[in-house]
Amino acid sequence: AEQERAAQALNEKDKNYIDKYKNKDVTREQLVTILYRYAQLMNLDVQTKEKKLDSFKDKSTIAEYANETFEWALENGLIYGRSEDELAPKGTATRAEVATIMQRFEKLTEK
Repeated sequence: AEQERAAQALNEKDKNYIDKYKNKDVTREQLVTILYRYAQLMNLDVQTKEKKLDSFKDKSTIAEYANETFEWALENGLIYGRSEDELAPKGTATRAEVATIMQRFEKLTEK
């Protein structure tokens, strides 16, 4: 059942993307987008109240599809910048980052 819910979180564009890039590393913006869509599927509140992206100098490098998802992830403490003013959205998510973000996401879903 859990795998089915995860699969439903992906739209057709995502499925094609995954087929094409399934053996590639995941970027930070892709990771937060996957979790954002899963949160929507779980009927969690994904509305954001603050504009936290403005404090990062590389905000213009975030893919259009990931702007809202990054705002949500930042507001909920799932992800932080790689430095005080850099998000590195195109950077590869390290194993440590993935583990940390997943742990934070799990706590978020317990609320």
